[in-house]
Amino acid sequence: MELLKQVNPDSWEQIPELATIYEALPNTLRCSTIKNNTQYRKKNPSNAQSGHKFAYISYNYPSNTKFIVIDLDYDNALFAYSDIGIPPPTAIARNPANGHCHYIYLLKTAIFYQTAKEQQIFFALAVEQALVRTLNGDRGFTGGLAKNVLSSAHEVFITGSGAYDLHALGDYLDLEKIDYSDASAGNDDVYGRNTSIFDTVRHRAYPLANKYSYDELYKEVLSMCMDVNSSFPDSLGALEVAGIAKSITRFCKGKLFTGIYHKRFKERQAEKGSKGGKKSKRKPLSKSERTTKPWEELGISRSTYYRNKKRETNETKTKNSKEPWKLMGVSRSTYYRRLKM
Repeated sequence: MELLKQVNPDSWEQIPELATIYEALPNTLRCSTIKNNTQYRKKNPSNAQSGHKFAYISYNYPSNTKFIVIDLDYDNALFAYSDIGIPPPTAIARNPANGHCHYIYLLKTAIFYQTAKEQQIFFALAVEQALVRTLNGDRGFTGGLAKNVLSSAHEVFITGSGAYDLHALGDYLDLEKIDYSDASAGNDDVYGRNTSIFDTVRHRAYPLANKYSYDELYKEVLSMCMDVNSSFPDSLGALEVAGIAKSITRFCKGKLFTGIYHKRFKERQAEKGSKGGKKSKRKPLSKSERTTKPWEELGISRSTYYRNKKRETNETKTKNSKEPWKLMGVSRSTYYRRLKM
């Protein structure tokens, strides 16, 4: 707490901690002057409408996580990390009216969802949930729009902690196994969005499981999860969406799916196909060529019979056609030229 220092965000370029945060922000920022509105602006220090100047911003790219943002909606939240005895955030943005804060933890290494291993994503999600649980943060906060530590709309503090190694940060926390069902106890809305994404995408992913490699399937599943998540007015955090995508992919590529589900899936498909074939199969006709086999009486093969039949049919069509030049064995232009003579 003794390192906590209030700074003027308008001079962020002269403050190393804030300058580092600026560099780590997305090039195109989701931003707003109020909580319930969204705009997109490029990041440009010399532009008066640059995204980094808005009161609220999204700290992370859609494709990766570089910041963990915790929402503390209670009085005296500024000193919560010190009271509890956990590592301080890189920066804090406080509402001067009620003292509520957003803690901003900058990570040294971004987590890229399409290339990160499953363990990396779940570990990062466990660290984020542990911070929320330990600090008594808002479990329904998704990080879509957070208080901007580069904006003078808030009181801004730095702690001197700098960027964090994720594992070093996790060493100070009581990490628990990720359990999505536990979200219902703290926030039914989070649980509903989480379950909706999971149940919607997993059914789409099952038929693709054996068509793609693990990495290819994960990219498809992640894309589908992001599409479903974007349909919610208040979307889940990107890190949690990536965790859902990893869970679905892991199941689809696991022994349970390939050994049991896929076998049952193929059996159901075979059963459906068998029923369809039985219903659509035509009974043999007594007078059909397939039954009488006229090629045997002619002493020729079946293929020769149908080839001759096709040629005779084409010749008949030619004779009955409105193209007499073909019967004369001349071109169309020659035929009309002779008519004029």
